[in-house]
Amino acid sequence: MFLYIVDIFNVFIHVGFLLVVETFLQVSFNIFLLKQKRNTTLNLQNLSLANRLFLLLYLQEN
Repeated sequence: MFLYIVDIFNVFIHVGFLLVVETFLQVSFNIFLLKQKRNTTLNLQNLSLANRLFLLLYLQEN
């Protein structure tokens, strides 16, 4: 039973890590597009909430 609980926590940790990595990659890609200064329009409706917050914080700093 204890190993079953440890397995569940292990799954949660891995899923959380993958979500953090995915958000980081999305934000990095959006920052890359902004630095290219092309005629790209960012559609904030398609981004996750965390991605929107990171992107807005980046835009405020720069």
